[in-house]
Parts: sequence; structure tokens; C-alpha cells
Amino acid sequence: MSKGGSLGLCSGNFGLSAQLPKWSKFVKAAKGKTTSVSLAVLKKGLAAGLKGYLHNRRVVRIRYAPLAGKKIVLGKSKLPIRRPLKGKKNRSELHLATSFTHGALSYVSGSYPIEGYSFSVLILDRGKAGLDVLNVEGVER
Repeated sequence: MSKGGSLGLCSGNFGLSAQLPKWSKFVKAAKGKTTSVSLAVLKKGLAAGLKGYLHNRRVVRIRYAPLAGKKIVLGKSKLPIRRPLKGKKNRSELHLATSFTHGALSYVSGSYPIEGYSFSVLILDRGKAGLDVLNVEGVER
């Protein structure tokens, strides 16, 4: 879809769902400035991306350094955020693969190995109107 860091004229002919897994590559190719996602964005992204997969588990740890020490509550599940560990990943933890904000758009992707599930969520910050989920993609592996 992209060649040499630029997009061709017909690149927009793909649906958003086809482009979402490569969103971080598009932003990098455009040399876009990114920042870490906020706690509110991460909560919105996880609520959409993990819908139906937490099963009201009491505690599900998240590994994400920029928000380490914070906590999210989704339904009956508490999701404490910790710094990533070196070495082998814990299957019962939620692993964030790529999460960033670029302007008004945020991208949250990760996996939940104990469920065999990976997800990507695109979120639009409408300012005072709040956060809107634009697209959610999930795959069971």
C-alpha cells in the first residue's frame, strides 16, 4: 500500500478495517509526531477492544510504562497498569503492542494471550464532545 514512505493516489481505496493494523506505519511514513495515549483514551480503547473478553475477571494486569501506577476499572475487572517486564510475558496479562496519539486520533492495539485474542482500536478525540471509537478490529488466534 505504501512505497518508499509515500502513499499512492489509490491508497484510500481500502476500507478502514484493512488499514487499521498498519496505522502506526502510516503515521511514521508521514513523519507524524506521536505521544503516549492518555488514561481516558486507553480506557476507551480497552473497553471497545476487549468487549466480551474480560469475563469479569477480578484483576487483569496491563504492561504499559507511560501510565504505570494507574488503574482502570472495566465492569467488575480491575486493570492495574505496570511497567513492562524483561523476558517471558505472562499469558494472563494484557499486552499492549502499539498505542499512541497523533493529533486528535489515537490508536490502541494489543493482545490478551489467555483468551487467544488480539485487537486494534482507532479513537477520535472530539474535545468537549468526548472520545468516539471509530473502528475496532479483533482476531482470535
